[in-house]
Amino acid sequence: MSLWPVEDEGTRKLMKLFYSHLLEESEETVGGETRPTIKWKLSSCAALQRAMLEMINEGWPPEVWASFIVIGV
Repeated sequence: MSLWPVEDEGTRKLMKLFYSHLLEESEETVGGETRPTIKWKLSSCAALQRAMLEMINEGWPPEVWASFIVIGV
């Protein structure tokens, strides 16, 4: 959830980073059939924190990434 309106480019970047920390895509073979699988890597709070730290390190200003919070699990 965002607490205030933010630009599209910064949001797109933050969400890509967030999901890259949150989920891990892989493939699993069951009975000779290969299927894509998704596994959790981090909690949503930890994933958002890492994404925000990457945004800081890349020089993005806080008004682009600081409005986002995690609600729920």
